[in-house]
This record gives sequence, C-alpha cells and structure tokens, in this order.
Amino acid sequence: MLLPSYVIVAVIISDLFSRSFTPSEPIDAIAVAGLLLVYFANSVQTTQNHKDSLSAYENMRELANRRLVELEDLSLRDTLTGLPNRRAFDDLAGEILCSGRNDKAALGALLLININGFKPINDSYGHAAGDALLKEIARRLSSDIIGADVIARLGGDEFAIAWPGPLNTSELHRIAESILDHLHQPMRYSHRKLQITASIGIAPAHMGASVGQLLNEADQAMYHAKNGLESRVVIYDRRSIPKRSNLNDRARLLAAMQQGEICPFYQPQVDIATNRIVGLEALARWVQPNGEMRTPGSFIPAINEVNLQAEFQDHILHAVLKDMTALQKMQLLPDQVSINLSEVTLATTTGRDALIEVVAQHPNLRGHLMFEVTEDIFIARAGQTIKDSISMLRLAGVRISLDDFGTGFATFQHLQELEFDELKLDTGFVSKLGTDRATDVLVKSFLDMGRGLDVCIVAEGVETKAQLDLLRDMGCETVQGYFFSPAQSYDNICAMLQSGAATVAA
Repeated sequence: MLLPSYVIVAVIISDLFSRSFTPSEPIDAIAVAGLLLVYFANSVQTTQNHKDSLSAYENMRELANRRLVELEDLSLRDTLTGLPNRRAFDDLAGEILCSGRNDKAALGALLLININGFKPINDSYGHAAGDALLKEIARRLSSDIIGADVIARLGGDEFAIAWPGPLNTSELHRIAESILDHLHQPMRYSHRKLQITASIGIAPAHMGASVGQLLNEADQAMYHAKNGLESRVVIYDRRSIPKRSNLNDRARLLAAMQQGEICPFYQPQVDIATNRIVGLEALARWVQPNGEMRTPGSFIPAINEVNLQAEFQDHILHAVLKDMTALQKMQLLPDQVSINLSEVTLATTTGRDALIEVVAQHPNLRGHLMFEVTEDIFIARAGQTIKDSISMLRLAGVRISLDDFGTGFATFQHLQELEFDELKLDTGFVSKLGTDRATDVLVKSFLDMGRGLDVCIVAEGVETKAQLDLLRDMGCETVQGYFFSPAQSYDNICAMLQSGAATVAA
C-alpha cells in the first residue's frame, strides 16, 4: 500500500514545481507540498505501527499456543513423576489394547501395580521419602522395563502399564516377575535403605473391553494378589475371581443398616472366680430376612470396599448405646461394654470429634464404655493422629482396650506411649496353651505384665476347660470365648444377665 502512495505524492510534488507561477503561487504550492509530505509521513508511521501491532499480536498468539500446548501436556502428566496420568493412560492404552482390532491373537494386557507398605514409609520417614520412593519407582519402570508401550501413574501408590500382544499366561507371569524383581531392589534415602515390594494384577485385553473395564478387572486381580499368600501376581479370570462390591452392594448394605438387619450381638466376658458376667463385647451380625445370620467376615470387606466404614461405625455405636440404656434401666448393665473402633474413626479429626460428641451425649453410660483398637491401625494410616485420638477419648471419660495383644511388631512401644485400661490376649496364644511351652511362658509373662501395669487382661478364644484351668493357675481373672458362650442376641444376653452368672455352653 505504501508504494502507490510514494508514486502519487512524487507526481503531485513534481507537477507543482514544474509549472510557472505568479509571485504568490509558489508559496501555495510549497504549502500544498508540505501538507502532502506530512500526510505521507503520518501514513507511513500509522502503517508501521499497524505492522508492529500485527507482529506483536502474532507473537502473543504463538506464545499463547505454546502455553496451551504446555498446559495440555501438564494436564496429561503426573506432576511428581512426569509419567502419563490416568487421563492420558485412558487414551494411550485405548489405542494399544482397545483399538477394535479383530485379531484376537494380537491383544495385549493391562498390568496394575500397587506398592506394598507405602503408607508406613510415608508416615515413618515423611512425605519427602514417599515422594522420592515414587519417583524412583517411576524411573525404574520407565528405564528398566523393556517392552511396555505406556507406563503411567494413576495416583497414590498405583502404577499401570499397557503391554502390547500377543501374550500368553506364561509370558504375562514372566513380565510381572521381572517388574517385581526390578522394584524389589532397595532404595537409598537419607542413609537408609527402603525396601520396596509390590503386588500386580493383570487383565488380559479382550474384544469389546474398554480401558475402564480392564482397569476394573486388573484391580480385582490386584486385590487378590495383595490379600492372598500364594502369589504376588494374579491374572484376572472371571471364573475364579469373585466380583468386587459395587454401588448396588453399597445400597443393599445401607438398607440393611437402616432396617436393623445389621445389629450388635454380645459375647460375655466372665470373671473366672465367680462366673459373673463382668463385661460384653459387641460384635456385628447380619440377620437376613430369611433367617440366615452372617458373621462380620462375610460383609465387613464389602463395607470397606464401598467406603461405608464411618456409616457402619456410627450405626453399631448408636445401636449399642440404645441397648446399654435399656440394660441400665433394668439394672442389668455390666461393668463394661466393648465396641471395636475402625481406623477411619480414629485417623480423621471429623471421625474422632463425632465419636467424642456421641460419648458426651450419654454421660450415664460413659463409665461403662470400652473402645477396642487393634494394633494394625497404628501403621495403617497416620499413626500420630490415631494416638492423639486415643488420648482424647480417654480424656473424654471412656476406657481403651488394645485388642490382639502380643501379636504386633510394636506392642511394647505402644504400651510405653499410650495408656490402656485393658489388654486382650489374642486367641492364637490361648489356643496353644498346654501344648506349646513357649506359649505358656509368654502368656504367663503377659499376665504378670498386666498386673504390674495395673491393667486388666482378658483372654479371648477360651474354648476348653483345660485352657480355662491353665489361665486360672497363671492368674488370669477374665475370659471370653465359646467355652461360656458365643455372641448372643440382645434378648438372649438379657436372659443371661438376669440369671446372674454365666454357665458353660452346651
């Protein structure tokens, strides 16, 4: 656009000065020429400014596009390890495993890797150690594992691999064992050696399966690998692996609680010298409409899987408090009623505060409440938070019992750090009494320790008269077990309390 302007202005000025003028006309010609030059200069400046603006706009657009690309890349990567995240894995693994190929022999597999014992490392050595561990695992998976197409961190301590096919069962086991061997090498952190172990669930790809479905199948296989003793690697097979709990199961469990099908039964704790029932332990039972009674082992795992621990704890606690209130009105309430506390109640401030609030609403029952905790909760999550919760519950006026005493790796450390009102001797010790000399010595030592600490010890799992006699001779005062009674319904336990003493079960 400037070139024609140059030509036009030059022609006008040349024409002005090539004419013959009267004495006054040169001044007019010069003025016109000056105005044209000013106009031309302004046009040049405006055009240059416009060009600069376009250039700046273009630069900004390029920068914005680069930033968008960077942000898109960040949204697809795990910020800690740099590996693809769940969103990216869904897309990338889908191209490898679920691309709609008709060749069944070409299908690969999805491997889900879960790090064992990650939380204790995180809690013991801090989040920096946990982060360093996850970075090292990501490095080993990325650099040491040859053949994997996509390696991703799905979150927490879970990693996933999409492995192209064809793969048979033996090849899948070989791949998984190779991964575990690479991960098993100790990691150095702050002059310490951190040992890494893992469990792997494998879902072979099959026609019509989505990445989400394969992840679900691999998760089920990994669940069995973590909880089984036979193998660290499990390949999903719907014929041998039962289906995990889902939203329908969650709704059914909630309905069972609301309708009172899941309710507390009570097992008596008996004073050996007098046969008097001095306490009760509340144990959940699921009495179904058809009369079938399910024990906790058959439904507690489902409650944990669908994250109903808090609702279940609250339901059982209120049911027990209701029964305790009725027993107190009938003057049948024993010295204590024990309730098992879940990890989620003690490891969160909301769970703890809600529990303390419920206790405060029942001042007349507070002195009879005994909350039982098992030692495994101290390593399952934030150990210090759990210890603080136990201390606060004791300050609130309830007593605390340490269940499965003697089985944990830090039993005596917990006795030093926390005050317990009761220790429950694990059934594993009681079952071996009289048949294993080492067990007899240990039980006698535990009982002596309890007396020295002025703590009551309750022996669980007493099933025979021989066990009862040995415990009596060793100085044990309180027992519970099938020798006297299994867990009873509320009506049955009322009848036992009214009789005044426990009798040997038929």
